Amino acid sequence: MASEHGAAMAALQNLESWTSHTVVVVDQSGSMRETDVEGHATRAEAVWLTLAFSCVGDQIRSGERTGADAMSIISMRTTSALLVDREPVDWLLYNKIVGFLRNERPSEHGMYNDAIQLAETCLLKHVRGNCALALLILSDGKPSDTNTEFHGRIDDLASKFGRRLAVGTIGFAGPSEDFKTLKRMTKQCASYDCQASFHAPALTAHSLKQVLTSLSATVTRTKVEMTAVGGSLQRTVRNVQRESKLAVANEVEADDDVCHRANEWLLFDSSTDEIRRATWDSDKETATEGADPWTKHDSTFLHESARGVAMHNKIFGEGAERMVKRFREIDEDLNYVGPWMVAKESRYVEEISQKLQFHEVFCKTQQAANRIAQEFNARLSTIPGVSSTTPRIRFLDCHVYYLGDKVFGAVGVLVEKMLNVNGYKKWNTNNGGVDGMPLLLDEVNELAPIAEDEAAEDDEDDLAELRSAATCRPTASGVADAAISYTNADIPQAFSCFSYRYSKSKCLVCDLQGVLDLDSSTPCFELTDPVIHYRSSSGREGVFGRTDRGPKGMSSFFKTHKCTDLCRALMKEWLYSKAERSEMPQEPAKKRNIT
Repeated sequence: MASEHGAAMAALQNLESWTSHTVVVVDQSGSMRETDVEGHATRAEAVWLTLAFSCVGDQIRSGERTGADAMSIISMRTTSALLVDREPVDWLLYNKIVGFLRNERPSEHGMYNDAIQLAETCLLKHVRGNCALALLILSDGKPSDTNTEFHGRIDDLASKFGRRLAVGTIGFAGPSEDFKTLKRMTKQCASYDCQASFHAPALTAHSLKQVLTSLSATVTRTKVEMTAVGGSLQRTVRNVQRESKLAVANEVEADDDVCHRANEWLLFDSSTDEIRRATWDSDKETATEGADPWTKHDSTFLHESARGVAMHNKIFGEGAERMVKRFREIDEDLNYVGPWMVAKESRYVEEISQKLQFHEVFCKTQQAANRIAQEFNARLSTIPGVSSTTPRIRFLDCHVYYLGDKVFGAVGVLVEKMLNVNGYKKWNTNNGGVDGMPLLLDEVNELAPIAEDEAAEDDEDDLAELRSAATCRPTASGVADAAISYTNADIPQAFSCFSYRYSKSKCLVCDLQGVLDLDSSTPCFELTDPVIHYRSSSGREGVFGRTDRGPKGMSSFFKTHKCTDLCRALMKEWLYSKAERSEMPQEPAKKRNIT
């Protein structure tokens, strides 16, 4: 083991070999001597043992951590100390953490500022974008600091790493502690798209283990989404500046003139720069057999007064594949014209050179999802009790702008309407997560990168019953049969379920995210960036991109999804009298092949 540890330490000298780095801050102030943990253990004992078991031992046994994963550990007291400095996750590290039971005695005060500064130093020792990062902070109380400078440090740190950094703050104390500081730090990190979460487990080793296991799973998912398709190499996240979503929301609401802060924007003028706009067209793709799926528009801009575009130089949103910036068309005087929009680019260095190709899968997926949404809305309008105030489903229209600049070079960005930043949320995910429900831990092991040459694997046991139901004709039902009860939150889940049944188990649309607009004339879920899990008859995988997990993704969804009255009502053909039918708003969409 010592020999393997030495070899792993030597390998970590090459920063390209790292797959993750977890920095753990452990409160070792005097209050951690409290013996109020189940079994009369001290809080410190429970933390050290559970950290060793869950974040090291269990991870080694499962194969989720290897010598290419590094860990640093900081003891937080009046003056913080670096106990472990970027060591590989192996059994020697496990023994070292267990040894802290004897070697580390809680004492003094818990000073956050010094600990966060040291954590920042550790994380900044590896700034290359191919490594997943995590910051875990375990504390049993509020900071003893009078200086709250660390809040600024948290902002600065989160802005550097964004989604690549998973932040878990854990309040390990009795129910009387409110943990305002940890909650505020979590909110700060989330505003820069870090995968941030606050936890307050019960004072038991089992409860703490569940939290640490969940946070380790987040790091594993980050590693997977950064892994190149068909291989094991980590993709490199672009080094960009980020701005807080909270600041963006305030500026968008104020609607300031772009010319007042021109230094914060990249400006493209059609009189000197090359600007083109195109949309992906599924009909044209079919007609040209995929040779030319793009429609180039003679009218470059969406607004008649526009003469150029402005794109902010910082991102304010980040997903698994894309980064999001503010975008606006401008007139010849550099004033905004038209609505606020967003521009999306790849997160990864390896794909940034692609001008249109990177966006093709996004456009194809979003248009296919919207066609299914039209069928869903038509079916929804036939259900008794559904009215014009019931929200419908709509996916945003998207355009690709090709921007050529003599200094910065050419970029291709995907542009669509900006949704309300404060109201943005996810109703379900692409790996079985449902809003308001925890993700099943066994789903984490299924998040393997898609290999281009692997054959499709149908999960027949999990999906046979649903497939059988999907191929049946809708059951005719009269008004007397109706006893439909649903909430607005049921509608996105019912849509995902409907997409599977309507397509006869061919595809499932999920990862539904966006805003619920209740103020428009027709209330609507305005959604973007969906995932389609597709069952290819030829066994081809990744038809709708790297997030398309095929039958496995469908299986994950139905492991957590519970069909509601709305799901069942959507698969019925409702019968009415002639008078009743004439009063109903019916706008059935023309059926089209989703591919």
